[in-house]
Amino acid sequence: MSQKITVIIATYNGERHIITQLESILFQSRKPDEVIICDDCSTDNTPLVVNNFINEHNLDWKFNINAANLGYQQNFIQLILKSTGNIVFFSDQDDIWDLKKIEIMSKIMEDDSNIFALTCNRSYIDENGELLEHEIVKGFPKASLIKTTIFTKFEKPIYNGMCMAISRRIAEFISENTELFVSDTLGHDFICATVGSALNGFYFYNEVLAFHRSHSTSLVNSDTKTTSRNAKSRIKYLQKKLSRFQFAIKVYEKLDDRNVLYSEKKVLHTHMKVYERRLKNFSRGRMGLFSAIPMFRYVFLKYLPLKIYVKDVAYIAIGTRSV
Repeated sequence: MSQKITVIIATYNGERHIITQLESILFQSRKPDEVIICDDCSTDNTPLVVNNFINEHNLDWKFNINAANLGYQQNFIQLILKSTGNIVFFSDQDDIWDLKKIEIMSKIMEDDSNIFALTCNRSYIDENGELLEHEIVKGFPKASLIKTTIFTKFEKPIYNGMCMAISRRIAEFISENTELFVSDTLGHDFICATVGSALNGFYFYNEVLAFHRSHSTSLVNSDTKTTSRNAKSRIKYLQKKLSRFQFAIKVYEKLDDRNVLYSEKKVLHTHMKVYERRLKNFSRGRMGLFSAIPMFRYVFLKYLPLKIYVKDVAYIAIGTRSV
């Protein structure tokens, strides 16, 4: 059965690439029933560009400018609250969608009411739209639909806002529990993937349906790619990751009487314990024998990749001098 489709777009100083993003939504093979755009007090011509685009194409898209700058996380949260579709797609301001993205992903969700959050694969393009990397998430059969959780390859998550669609159920959960979503450190994609996991309905579809624009000014901050030896920044990163697990536990507790799997909750608590111990080791600036052995146990149990364990030891041995 065909359901109402909403696309929500958060903009901020995106005048350079916003037109290509809007065109890739306008020319979708399946048109959205509702498009809502919120500009977060841009200081460039983004509002003018968006308004002109809507008027030139005689669209009934909704466009609002926030009264104050909210930050992209809260901008997306308020967009979710404003949406009315059964299926809600997230759009950034400078990427490009495959023209069948809505058609393919909405059909998958319409065919299975137990899918609450669906994400697709993506490619990287440069600032001129040239392909840099064809497939970001690797290791899955092409065009396969995989049930997953927020814990899958947690050090390199498969969820990404520009690739995601959520059901009305997640939008309603956010609306009913707004007190959980006041933090400006949790992205809307992580939030929705967490709720989808807790509802036992988070899926990944392995087809490239979105092209993420990589800017020369982009910064990568992950356990596997960061090159900084500043232990202070390392501690800040671990605190951020730990806050994500603490948030996820709150979501799981809210949904405890529904389709929550006990094994997933156990995994979540174990992941949190790993990050608590890593943070403790960094904060005190050493990893003695009695700390190293328990941490290596998590490597054996596959909660902590070996290269991350080795990197932690190196950071603690060398990087703490700069704390």
